[in-house]
Amino acid sequence: MSAATVATAPPATPKSALLHTPAELRFVTLDDAGEIAYFRSASKSHPDRPNVTAIEIMTLDTFCFCKAAETNRPCWHTAHVAAAWRAVAYRVRCERMDLADLEAHGHSLAKYVMQAEAAHQPYIAAQLREGLDTTRRVWRERVARVTLLPFPCDAAPLLAA
Repeated sequence: MSAATVATAPPATPKSALLHTPAELRFVTLDDAGEIAYFRSASKSHPDRPNVTAIEIMTLDTFCFCKAAETNRPCWHTAHVAAAWRAVAYRVRCERMDLADLEAHGHSLAKYVMQAEAAHQPYIAAQLREGLDTTRRVWRERVARVTLLPFPCDAAPLLAA
């Protein structure tokens, strides 16, 4: 897709954004300079052609290559791509934590979410909840990996004897 065919969707949030979540946008790659992140999602109107959405990391400008954006209509992809990018960046951060730190971080985030909700700050609570959901997802995956081991590594010599 050349720069001439890039369609920039209007900033308005479409009603269809309520029917979708950032998790539907799958991270694909960063460009060579590391400035633009690309995401992919399934297309309802063209099942053979996935929708590609991009976000410029520094300015948070969004671009979409879907049918709606090509006709200069707002699309749900651009409404959710910033949250999808935050989830990717947050996931990388969580992957670097050990299990105990990850668990402590999750407890802290849960406390902050409750405080933000009690203070009637829905935007802040939603941002914190995104981080909490990502933290929980990484923690569950890590615990599942540990419990899938057939036996503790220290027990291997005992079983061989």
